[in-house]
Amino acid sequence: MNVIARLRSFACGKLAQSKLPSKEMRLRIFSMRRRVARMVLRKSRFNILYKHKKKNGTKDLKVKYRRLKADIEEIGKEQKSIKEGQSQVREKFKAIEMECQVLKKETELIIQQSALTRLRLALLFHILKAREEGDFAKAAQLSQLLRLAFYHGFASNINKN
Repeated sequence: MNVIARLRSFACGKLAQSKLPSKEMRLRIFSMRRRVARMVLRKSRFNILYKHKKKNGTKDLKVKYRRLKADIEEIGKEQKSIKEGQSQVREKFKAIEMECQVLKKETELIIQQSALTRLRLALLFHILKAREEGDFAKAAQLSQLLRLAFYHGFASNINKN
């Protein structure tokens, strides 16, 4: 039995027990019908509102999902740009390291050349001193060493280049 039929039977039973005149009984039944109809309407309105809220809730979820998805995409783009930046920095560091190694080799070569130059200058100075003193044997020996130093410096430069 539906709700309206139950209410009618209940109302009729109560009214029949009170022994009211038939006109009053009809008015009370009519007012009961009105109350029942209002209850049904209220219930249906509640369901409509509930469904509306439910739809809004799913809309809110969809909006939140879209926002999260957009945020995730944005974060992914940022991560890609960070990775690209890191790879560029790595490449720059590698280039700097290679340049540093080349500079180290060049400085070592310059140090060796300056050492040979100092040696040659020292030999030249000793040769001049020996000639001033009249020690030509020592001057000849030092000249021979100077030739070897020039040859050694020349040969080492050829081998390294």
